[in-house]
Amino acid sequence: MFEPAAGLGALLCLAVLVLFWHQYLRDWLGDIDPAARLGISGLLGLGAVGWLLFFVGYIPGSLKTFGYLHLLIAMLLVAILFRKTFLRPLDLPIAKPAGVGFFVTAACLLCAVVALVAVLAPSDINDWDSLAYHLAVPKLWQQAGQIYYIPYIHHSNFPFLVENLNLLWRDGSAAKATIFAFSILGAFTVFGIARQKYGDKAAWWSLLAFCTVPVVLWESGSAYIDVAHGLFSGLAVVLALMWGEKFDKRYLWLSAIFLGFSIGSKYTGLQVTVVLLAALFALAVRTPNFAKVAKGGVLIAIVGVLIGAPWYVRNAVVVGNPVFPFFYEKLGGKNWSDFNAQIYRNEQQTFGVGRTETGRDVTQIGHAILGLAYQPGRYVNPGQTEGHGFPFGALGAVTMVAAMLWMLAGRAGRFEGGILFSTFVSLGMWFFLSQQSRYGMNFALPLVFLAGAGVTRLRAGPMLSAAIALQAVYSLWMVWTTTTTPKLPVVLGKETREEYMSQAIPFFEPAQLLNEAAKSGKIALYDEVFGYLLEPAYFWANPGHCTIIPYDEMASGDDLAKALRDLGFTHVYVNLGFWSSEDRIEWLRATGVAGEAVPYTSERRQALVSDPQASWRLFLAEAIASGKLAAIQDFPAKSLEEGRVPRSFLIVVK
Repeated sequence: MFEPAAGLGALLCLAVLVLFWHQYLRDWLGDIDPAARLGISGLLGLGAVGWLLFFVGYIPGSLKTFGYLHLLIAMLLVAILFRKTFLRPLDLPIAKPAGVGFFVTAACLLCAVVALVAVLAPSDINDWDSLAYHLAVPKLWQQAGQIYYIPYIHHSNFPFLVENLNLLWRDGSAAKATIFAFSILGAFTVFGIARQKYGDKAAWWSLLAFCTVPVVLWESGSAYIDVAHGLFSGLAVVLALMWGEKFDKRYLWLSAIFLGFSIGSKYTGLQVTVVLLAALFALAVRTPNFAKVAKGGVLIAIVGVLIGAPWYVRNAVVVGNPVFPFFYEKLGGKNWSDFNAQIYRNEQQTFGVGRTETGRDVTQIGHAILGLAYQPGRYVNPGQTEGHGFPFGALGAVTMVAAMLWMLAGRAGRFEGGILFSTFVSLGMWFFLSQQSRYGMNFALPLVFLAGAGVTRLRAGPMLSAAIALQAVYSLWMVWTTTTTPKLPVVLGKETREEYMSQAIPFFEPAQLLNEAAKSGKIALYDEVFGYLLEPAYFWANPGHCTIIPYDEMASGDDLAKALRDLGFTHVYVNLGFWSSEDRIEWLRATGVAGEAVPYTSERRQALVSDPQASWRLFLAEAIASGKLAAIQDFPAKSLEEGRVPRSFLIVVK
């Protein structure tokens, strides 16, 4: 499931793919900086493959044949077929570094080592969304041989251009290698564009600013897609502004393609369309070619929407809502309800600050912006409402410092002004919609160019270079100590992958048992979403995930047991790890697994029945107590008599 050899094999395959696209596109990219040519062509290649896999994936049986060796052979065959084009000498993207470039290169290589260790090691519980759906959904599609509608994982309806690349691999490390490749290509692109616009020194500082944004450094070793999406989104804006300066059509088409990839990889890509048009508006009002810029902006938006459209058309046809599960009240959606929509909207709004009963408090926007750096725990899950979110999901301070220094200096040209105005629009939407720090990659990417440029063009340049250096030191120290150090023994072979995963993922040991106990069965997962670790069929059973299990029609444990049987479930797994100690003890006593059952009081029972998010706990306990379900194993196996409470239970449906 997580093998270093597969990760290294995927990197080799991706290198061939990138070189293929670089050699194919280099003439069209023309006089764009060599480093940017390499980065941009590689990003275009990965995006194109992810886009094409949407259509290939719907062919029955098509996903049974994929693997990194097949793709490598395909790329080599193409290279041989067009050998006159592909065997010519490669461009050298970066000259031998000297001065500040030497130290930046050393720091960026260390960043690459940190990320590569995470790629080659198994994921841990911090890699939450990777295990929950970035890796899990492609695995389900691979098992079925094609893309299909997964009703209980609503994320599978999201635009999946980046995750589609995981269909090429059979391994988690290989899938994470794809995101690592995105980050490497992003580094070349940032360096090249900054060098083209501002010179060598600015390019080195922009490169260091990008590589050491905490969320970039951490996600480069994960299967999270925010870095890839941020590159598509940020480059769409930057390239649109570069087109607006010189009207070189290559930049217009590049911007449109990257916008399409942004729309096709995350719903926030639709917001990027608005941001891009705002950036071009800010540029257009300062030029005599307002109409030309406006027409170009509309063309970019139209082409971008058309490229990203397949996922939205699919959703409209399959679930009746192009942006499912959002805007359910207006657009509806299959296997969804007002209750599902309410709790999902509530979860999205728990991030950040300024939330009130009537919406966001606008006076808190300054707090929210500064909090991206100094209070990251409120902008990253889990535990965002208490500020407990992990710090390596933050944006860091450099991008915000760069924006403020450019505004205070009053020296922004048309390009810089477009970036600043687009940042203002992005931050506004981010503040009112969902204040998740990793979503900020959309506006952080353009700001790293201003960070490098500010070092060489602003009086406060020394302050900005110091901020970039401090961010580099802090980010490397933080990620090294929190993620690299625990993973190194696994990569070096001093600890087995099973030993590491059993400590790093609480569900790992139960998953191994379920893989044996329910080989031909179907598992209902409660308060557990890491089905990626399972081989049998599974289902996210909590009422918030879909409406297939009819909780609104239930009044007792007998009703739940019958519904589970009717839907074909053979096993139930319930994770008690997120419950309070009082709730766990109360539930365990009601089940009777540790002695004579002690039912809920009538008042407590009524409260649970009337709570659509918690009623399943009551019904599950009653079904076990009545013998309709049988609890056969607890994890760890510790009894209530010893004063210790199990963290989870495996249950059999009778």
